[in-house]
Amino acid sequence: MNIDERIRKELEDQGSAVDELTVEEKSLFGMLFRVFTGGLARWATFAMVLTMVIFGLTVWCGYEFFTAAALDDRNGAVAMSSCERTQVEAAILAHPVACRGPA
Repeated sequence: MNIDERIRKELEDQGSAVDELTVEEKSLFGMLFRVFTGGLARWATFAMVLTMVIFGLTVWCGYEFFTAAALDDRNGAVAMSSCERTQVEAAILAHPVACRGPA
């Protein structure tokens, strides 16, 4: 047996071992649901639920932002009426040094 035959035989043996490892599912959903089997199924389920909750909150926040009636309604960080906002702005303008913080 020469070297070429030995190489060919080894490649065929390795090829059959690799063929055994190939995925049987050819569909996207088959591969996706295979994640939820095995030892990490609980973590995969937790991650999927958390992802869906965060996605839902993101869609809801985007909807609320783009359907706000006025620009004042889009300020989600500080919920103030326009009167309160005017008072805060007046206080900042009256005492600009105090509002800057430590130097």
